[in-house]
Amino acid sequence: MSGEGAVNCLNCNPGSSENQTGSTKCKACEAGQHQLLAGNETCVDCGAGQYMSGEGAVNCLDCNPVSVYNSSATIAVVQHCGQRILFVLALSKNL
Repeated sequence: MSGEGAVNCLNCNPGSSENQTGSTKCKACEAGQHQLLAGNETCVDCGAGQYMSGEGAVNCLDCNPVSVYNSSATIAVVQHCGQRILFVLALSKNL
């Protein structure tokens, strides 16, 4: 864009964005977000079953498959997602 009152938008690289008028620097996407395309104004949250622990991600990573832990007292179904462990279901065998 050119001329009086024109705003020059930044063409941010994938993994970053900027939506502030007059900004001269793109910001890396935060942990838990990504941006696949260049030139976008916002980063996108990772979808269900995905994570990203670092900044500046182009893609999110898939969480590990669900695991079943079986002990004498309980059965637990968990999913490892980055540094988090999501407890999907825990059942007591002593009902």
